[in-house]
Amino acid sequence: MIWKLILWGVGLIALEQLPLLANPAQVGRMDPNTLEPETLLGMTLEEGFQRLGPPHQVGTVRGSEPWQDDVLFIYPLGVSLFWFQDRVWQIRLSAPFPGKVRGIQIGDSRDQVIGVLGPPYYTEKDWVLYHFEGPAYPIRLRIFFREGLVEDMYLYRGDF
Repeated sequence: MIWKLILWGVGLIALEQLPLLANPAQVGRMDPNTLEPETLLGMTLEEGFQRLGPPHQVGTVRGSEPWQDDVLFIYPLGVSLFWFQDRVWQIRLSAPFPGKVRGIQIGDSRDQVIGVLGPPYYTEKDWVLYHFEGPAYPIRLRIFFREGLVEDMYLYRGDF
């Protein structure tokens, strides 16, 4: 019995050092050029694995309160999904994401953003916030700028 536990423990040590890799059959499953990020909001874990495959990296994001902690799935090409209670509540899009959100893409200027989306709901020096009606909940889009160009976009459910 002791020998089996030692071997089992050694096996766990070896497994912990293996990097998380996507299933080769699912690599490239997500096409960011045709991805509509808003359709990912509210998605379940099962739907996420069916649509996108397993993430290439998993992490946690700590909030200021325990209920604000999220699990983070990081996919290639600048797509990250934030999970709360087994559903996607927020999506981060960053370089090298080549797709668009409501006509906006990474690298667009602030003037281009306002030209496409109109005046923002709220404006700060380095970011703007837009409010949209979603299918069953409000949707928010926070766009961050660096040197006047879109660097990151956070698309999230406004009811959280």
